[in-house]
Amino acid sequence: MDTFFFRMINDRWKCAFFDAVLPAFSDKDYIVIPGLVAIGALLYFGRRHVRTCVLALALALALSDVGVEKVLKNVFQRPRPYASL
Repeated sequence: MDTFFFRMINDRWKCAFFDAVLPAFSDKDYIVIPGLVAIGALLYFGRRHVRTCVLALALALALSDVGVEKVLKNVFQRPRPYASL
């Protein structure tokens, strides 16, 4: 795609709500710490099927993260739109 399209997205598409909320999610401490507490509570207080689901979810997230970050990003090696401007 040409840079006009990327420039239009970066310059014109604004949303005050998401501009205020999404930076909190870019810092992993806001997600990791409450997530670990929730996972720990589910593992401790949950029944057997809850613990199985939590462990399956953790395995799926770990595999998908490795698959996307280590494999697909290196296969395509495309610069982010803001970096190409």
